[in-house]
Amino acid sequence: MPALHVASLSPPHGPSTGGTQLSLVGRTFSATMRLRCVFAVGGAELFTDAAFVSPTEVLCPTPAFAAAGARDDDAGAHAVVELEHDGAHRTRQGLVFWVRPALRVASLAPATGVATGGTSVTLTGAGWSAGDDIACRFGATSAVAASVLSRSQLACTTPPAPVGSATVELTSNGQDFAGSGASFFFTPTLT
Repeated sequence: MPALHVASLSPPHGPSTGGTQLSLVGRTFSATMRLRCVFAVGGAELFTDAAFVSPTEVLCPTPAFAAAGARDDDAGAHAVVELEHDGAHRTRQGLVFWVRPALRVASLAPATGVATGGTSVTLTGAGWSAGDDIACRFGATSAVAASVLSRSQLACTTPPAPVGSATVELTSNGQDFAGSGASFFFTPTLT
């Protein structure tokens, strides 16, 4: 049997709480293999079952990294990811998945705006740094790019949305959204 090879993983980072659906791309994967992902972090190994997608892709949910001692405020933690098959054979590519703090929204201002969109909203919270690629989602709308103002503030412009209350969530990888329960109320447009 040819050796497994993992060439890349995506997304490159996710929250310390786990649950990110990690795509491993490589070669010689088989539906008949018992595959699992191995996350080496902080001297410990955490395991999750891999789902076969094709001979070149498998999916693995990331584990909750707190089990290995990663703290939610540790922006520099990382896990070395390998793929194991049949409980014995592992890849040795040493790809890195960065463990990020969970994004949190503590407050936002203003908390209301018109349903046609275009309201600039300042969000105060934690879990990001300058240079991070953050996006905001208002309820069921598509995510919109955020501007990082500081380590504790972001700015997002509301997209068009239905009238009513919308939970505000953030993502740094386009997949995992978190918020802490802050909401924005979309009002009818006055004519």
